[in-house]
Amino acid sequence: MRLGGLDVSPSVITSALKTLAPPTNSTIPRWEPLTTELWLGGIEKYNSKLEGYEAIVLLEVVEHLDPDVLNRFGVVTFGTYRPKLLLNFDFNAKFPRAEEHDFAKKGFVDPTGRTDRVFRHSDHKLEMTSAEFRGWAEAEAANWGYDVEISGVGVSSHPSYYPSDDPSQPGQPIYASQTAIFRLATGLPLRSPRSVRTVELPFMPNSGESSHSHKLAGRFIHPANAPGDGKKASPNEVIETVRECYKSWKIDEVSLDELWGVHEVSGRCAGSKRYLVSVIGGFGDCTAIDGASEEFEVKKEKGRGLRVRWKDFKSG
Repeated sequence: MRLGGLDVSPSVITSALKTLAPPTNSTIPRWEPLTTELWLGGIEKYNSKLEGYEAIVLLEVVEHLDPDVLNRFGVVTFGTYRPKLLLNFDFNAKFPRAEEHDFAKKGFVDPTGRTDRVFRHSDHKLEMTSAEFRGWAEAEAANWGYDVEISGVGVSSHPSYYPSDDPSQPGQPIYASQTAIFRLATGLPLRSPRSVRTVELPFMPNSGESSHSHKLAGRFIHPANAPGDGKKASPNEVIETVRECYKSWKIDEVSLDELWGVHEVSGRCAGSKRYLVSVIGGFGDCTAIDGASEEFEVKKEKGRGLRVRWKDFKSG
């Protein structure tokens, strides 16, 4: 079977179907019913069902694509689906060149023959250095009218086997996975995807999308299971719940996400994080409401996101 341009065994499909099936005892709150679907087919093939989504996530996909498929991927995804946000997670090359290290014998020779690199996985078609990844991402963004932010997750404990992008800082640790966050810009794309969408022609039966469309392998409904009664509690009730959290934690500051992770808090806010912020003092365009507390402070710290400080905290 083909999944996203890859050859996938039936056992993998079965495992994926089990993963998508609603768990019987999920503790993760869900405020609205969620439908998940598993589609089989090449990522380079157009699928009208995938248009209209605001965000698309690619998790360790790009390194598995042949060069021609990778080029077609840009035409279909950026040029036709055109999501407002696309997150791409790509494996970062760490393996050495074959002639330099014995460690390279544990890997797989570049199957495309384009480089003398040794890859981590037998199905990888490319493993880009950080400079190559940045070049690819910036070119795709320019082609299709996107802005792109390059970063990564999981800093390695060892330096890259490839030269540093910054000659003044050789041997720097690298990310385990490189990330590219594409955001749709206002400018027009430089390339045209007009040939991507297909239509049925009266003199050529099955000439349209139906001749190569993705196949729907499964659809699952995840019911809402949110805590609370689905109604927003009064500001005083929310404030008291937040206050009790800090008392039990015996700490004066936590992240907004940590506070939101308490089901009693999110439940009393009926799943609206903006309501929580407006109740505990407001931040940015989420202004404080009548009855908001003055004993908490919502602030933003570089590299740590939004934090919530209990100004009335007393240790001991």
